[in-house]
Amino acid sequence: MKSHKEYKPALLQLGERIHHRRVLKNLAAKEIAHKLSLTPEAFRNIEKGVTDPSFTTLLRITEVLTIDVCELVKGI
Repeated sequence: MKSHKEYKPALLQLGERIHHRRVLKNLAAKEIAHKLSLTPEAFRNIEKGVTDPSFTTLLRITEVLTIDVCELVKGI
């Protein structure tokens, strides 16, 4: 889902955190996208803050990245 403009900074920060965690885990975006049944483009759009992920997608991302959802969104 496309994001609302007022949430753009939060989505950018969330995407940066997801990207950072993915790089720390040495995982390719394409690999995570496959595990989430997303296209690589759809996953990259989440990392770029273009797409507002559903809560379910966010939970699935945290499972793949082995990070608690609260830790991921804390302070955003």
